[in-house]
Amino acid sequence: MEEMVFQTRAIDSIVGANLIGKRTQYIPDPGKDYKIRIRVRNLGVAPASATDVRLHFVRLLDTTRFTVDFARHMGRTTDQADSLPVAITNAPTVTTVTTVGTVTNISTLNRALLDRLQVVDIASAAITATVTSAGISVLNSQGQSFGFAVTAITGTTPAVDVSIQETMDGTNWKTIYDFERVAANGYFTSPLLQIKGNQIRYVRTVTGTTPSITMSAFRIQASTEGLFIRRMIDRTINPLTLSSTTATLDAEAATAVQLTVSLGACTTVPSYQLQSSEDGTTWTTIGATLAGVALTQVQAVVSGFMGKFVRAIITTAGTGVTQNFVVLKAIR
Repeated sequence: MEEMVFQTRAIDSIVGANLIGKRTQYIPDPGKDYKIRIRVRNLGVAPASATDVRLHFVRLLDTTRFTVDFARHMGRTTDQADSLPVAITNAPTVTTVTTVGTVTNISTLNRALLDRLQVVDIASAAITATVTSAGISVLNSQGQSFGFAVTAITGTTPAVDVSIQETMDGTNWKTIYDFERVAANGYFTSPLLQIKGNQIRYVRTVTGTTPSITMSAFRIQASTEGLFIRRMIDRTINPLTLSSTTATLDAEAATAVQLTVSLGACTTVPSYQLQSSEDGTTWTTIGATLAGVALTQVQAVVSGFMGKFVRAIITTAGTGVTQNFVVLKAIR
């Protein structure tokens, strides 16, 4: 295999002395002797009499031939390991970003990737009567912790009961978590909870005479799974009336339920009983009867719960009873 290259370039100051010949030839047998012969042949115009032909040097090198595939191997066009090196000889142009627009909408952000994200659902404002918020989307989150802050409260015996509810259809709402009654300034939060619905809302029940309560509400959305806890505080069950019942708590997926009763002064204490149902209509007694104790808080727990709904019922009516609250809690 031979290579013969002619090129023109100035090598000194003599005009016309710029024709250089370069020849590369592989020697088939390096053990033999070779001679170099230079032959000059006139073409259409004879060279000048002062024309010189000079052999500058002969270089002998040991070389090894390799076959180089400059096409990507086996047709792979996306494998970076097969990429050919490219030398960049010019200075690349880099466009500098000088203005970044304000992000105004993060509704498409996958919040499941965030560890913690606080969302203000209700800005701080004064309320004087019961208020139920609109439905709030809670998609793309593993757990939710709910909270509110009371910064001012006035009136005669003013108080607020805050209840968190969820829904799948925007119409039928179920209690997730009831906060204890609040009658003073403070900051209140729930545990990190599992949510089954796609919307939540806040129900703020205001009591007292000429009350005014300044408060805000917020959530902490988390990428970690929340606890399955459902907590309902009932103040409608009448301890003086036999068979009076609490509201119904959706406890499906819970493995244990707890009944807590707090009483004030009593002449005769009432008794309470937990009941379970699969359809919210037919009820079955579960656990033992819980007898109230005056000026005391008592509890009853039923483990191995397998029902869908749970409630409490009065099995023995009391007399002269001051009932503070009744709490139903379902946990897993």
